[in-house]
Amino acid sequence: MGLDLNNKEKEAFQFVYQSIRKAFPKLKILLATYFEGLNDNIKLALSLPICALHLDLVRNPAQLEEILLQIPEKLSLSLGLVDGRNIWKNDFNKSLEVISKVINSIGKERIMLAPSCSLLHVPYDLEAETQEGILLPEIKQWIAFAKQN
Repeated sequence: MGLDLNNKEKEAFQFVYQSIRKAFPKLKILLATYFEGLNDNIKLALSLPICALHLDLVRNPAQLEEILLQIPEKLSLSLGLVDGRNIWKNDFNKSLEVISKVINSIGKERIMLAPSCSLLHVPYDLEAETQEGILLPEIKQWIAFAKQN
């Protein structure tokens, strides 16, 4: 969904998700997008028979505005606010602003919080970094590995 899709590819997305919904009508489907924004595929994503849409708001925070203007009444949003691609701590106040904005727009019942993507790319445990000559304490306080996220 983060790529430029031609009409045939867009039709394939529609067919696949409609087929899944038809085969499993009560299944809760979450479409996760990350490493890129939906860009020209916002309309497509919002038209799919899914229960929730995950957005990478670290990589593309601007997409949220357009999505909030068009979001179907029953669709939930998963807000990817914690960067899953690096070691720097989350800007908590900035995340709270985004969360408040979305709550005011669609209500808290339709929101999930998540990392922007899998934490696969983040080292595991900051506590294992004990050599102060390599990782200065001043810098250590600015970072969070997977266990600390």
